[in-house]
Amino acid sequence: MKNKIILIGILITSLLRAGSPGCLSGEILNFGAGARTMGMGRVGTGLCDDASAPYYNPAGIYQINPQEILFMHTMLPMGASYDYLSYIHPTENFGSFGISLVHAGVDGVEDRDENNNLIGEFGESELVTMISYAKNVGSLISFGMNYKVVYHSISHWSDFGQGIDLSTLVLPDKPVSFGFIVKNVVKPRLTLRESEDTYPLILRSGLSYKTLNNKLTVSSDMSWSEYKGFLFYGGFEYQIHRYIELRWGLEHNFTTYGLGFNFPLPGYTIRVDYAFLNHHSGGGFYTPTHNLSLSLEFGGFRAKIHPDKEVFSPTSPGKENLLWLEKEVETRGRIIKWQIIIKNAWGEVLRTYEAWGELPLRLCWDGRDGTGNIVPDGNYYYELVVTDAAGHSYTSEGKLATVKTKGPEGKIILEERIDTLEVKPDTLIQFEEKKGPKEESGGKELE
Repeated sequence: MKNKIILIGILITSLLRAGSPGCLSGEILNFGAGARTMGMGRVGTGLCDDASAPYYNPAGIYQINPQEILFMHTMLPMGASYDYLSYIHPTENFGSFGISLVHAGVDGVEDRDENNNLIGEFGESELVTMISYAKNVGSLISFGMNYKVVYHSISHWSDFGQGIDLSTLVLPDKPVSFGFIVKNVVKPRLTLRESEDTYPLILRSGLSYKTLNNKLTVSSDMSWSEYKGFLFYGGFEYQIHRYIELRWGLEHNFTTYGLGFNFPLPGYTIRVDYAFLNHHSGGGFYTPTHNLSLSLEFGGFRAKIHPDKEVFSPTSPGKENLLWLEKEVETRGRIIKWQIIIKNAWGEVLRTYEAWGELPLRLCWDGRDGTGNIVPDGNYYYELVVTDAAGHSYTSEGKLATVKTKGPEGKIILEERIDTLEVKPDTLIQFEEKKGPKEESGGKELE
């Protein structure tokens, strides 16, 4: 019976580790969280700027300004599944808090006796609950911790364990950031009947670099476990469109690919991310893994703009020639600087508004570029950056408006009468002139 528990006990963890060397204990917290970071080669210690941060580096939740909910689902081989759910809540003066659930399980495992007779079915399940906290020290460093409770059950045996992680993030909200975490400073220990399962001590560091106006993010991680030695991870994310990102990553077990979509809406933002993990180290034994995550950003601290109309003409009479910008700004501290950049559909900067201090009570755009000329018809976009006294930056971007100065395309017929001028809608503009009795009639076509 003891051997049966040990053999079945490695089922979930072996599926999660997918051929990696070393100890099986705690692999549920080494698989990954969030399809975004999964698509980048499972990097997150230095990046940690979304609700997957508690999993990789809880110090990173301090740089998450809005409230955020993230859910990820993964189908594993042999009918097993893996799920991650996290909620982040920032506060103005008391740091940021998070709570996360990580679950892996499989059902329908055949239960046989010592004579190999089928006597039923059972399942295995692991559930980790993490409570996270992060606080900054100045504007250059933040510290974080996880308190986690681990529950593991196999058939009718189960046990609880507790653990603590400690971490730090240097230069949060900056183009270059560095993270470091010590996992299992307090090691969770669980006993299923007679065998003890102890989570290993893990040291992990990560570096993240954002460039090309934050369109390209390159990240790498390195980890050391007391049973595995050193492992390396790396990947990148590139924004091919303001709402679409492509990702790629490589590490000791997987080659990863990812795709992400952003849907900014008034009051909240929806993200949908997908990651494909190819088990290159499995020799073809393991099937590829598909990961899908959905996240929702709302409330919290933010800086957004909501135009009062979708289409406007700078040449219209009256007040219709101005686009009024309603601002939605909530910062941790006093605003010391702000900037609004107006771009065309190709990303070219046409006009910039910026100043020190608080934003004006009302903002508007007159449809002109920096030289005072009316911009051509088309779609225009904005980027808003607000900085508070503590050095936090709040950034958002989205569609500003469609500029339309020309009337609808088409042609009409104009005919001159002796006493009236008649206008008929058609596909042609034509001026018809009546001649005297000695002159031949003719006409003119006006485009």
